[in-house]
Amino acid sequence: MRGLFSDRWFLLLILLVLLVYFSLISGRVATPLNPLEWGGSVSFVVYELRLPRIILAVLVGSALAVAGAVYQTIFRNPLASPKILGVSEGASTGVALAILLFYYNRIFIELLGFIFGLAATMLTLYLSRVVKYGGSILRLILAGMAVSAFFAAMIGLIKFLADPYQILPSITFWLLGSLNGKGWSDLYYAGPLIISALAFLTAIRWRINVLGLSDEEALSLGVNPRLYRPLTIVFASLLVSASTSVAGSIAWIGLLVPHLSRGLFGADNRYVLPGSALIGSSLLLLCDTLSRTLTSYEIPLGIIVSFISAPVFIAILSRGSMRWRR
Repeated sequence: MRGLFSDRWFLLLILLVLLVYFSLISGRVATPLNPLEWGGSVSFVVYELRLPRIILAVLVGSALAVAGAVYQTIFRNPLASPKILGVSEGASTGVALAILLFYYNRIFIELLGFIFGLAATMLTLYLSRVVKYGGSILRLILAGMAVSAFFAAMIGLIKFLADPYQILPSITFWLLGSLNGKGWSDLYYAGPLIISALAFLTAIRWRINVLGLSDEEALSLGVNPRLYRPLTIVFASLLVSASTSVAGSIAWIGLLVPHLSRGLFGADNRYVLPGSALIGSSLLLLCDTLSRTLTSYEIPLGIIVSFISAPVFIAILSRGSMRWRR
């Protein structure tokens, strides 16, 4: 049974709850196992420092995973992801530019991240139709590589122009991906955008199945692809840009997690999207907890995610268990 009340859903929920609890009690400040004993300075550390960071990790992990699942379906490409499509590089360029010009003004970080992320998506999609070499998958990958290279060059230019003592270190560290120092204020900015986009994509997840078909087939099933396809791409790009603006550039979540979800629940997006959200949130929360507890100094989150995700993705490829079409 793969419905929303199957044992697999229950196990994923239990895993996420356990990871949240493990993250709350993990850190340099000794925290009692019993929540009733969290008083004084421990209460401040748990509720003011760790809890908002945990919620952000859950939201960002869900956002990147769901965005990856949507991209793979819409573009009919099992390798489509925010990183490969250039969306992450585009959003990173927007956020780096906002840091350079406005220095952590949250409004401009969110706005420029979204604009540049969406622009990168549209540019990749356009170039994939212009390129004549290879099949659809290869064309999309080649276009994404070109767009990523272009925005990477823009990031390099922004870093070259940045103040080497204040702005440049901020941009460089941020590009590695991290939730270090994130608190309730960051959650108030990014949280509503991520939750709204997730709610919209979850509500139309059965239509996303149809959007993976041709326009004629979608219309015959009562779904207008000219309306829903751009809307879906916009909201997926909003997930990526909002996540990038708060956590930096984090690869692999959008590529790996949808395939893990399909391995558990099949290729139906009615189950893949919620499954991706649960798996993505658990994976990123685990990586964030490891990044701040493995050593005395915090390892950038993007590094931990890559170390864990790359071998898992290779294992999926070696088993030939990549399921993405119904």
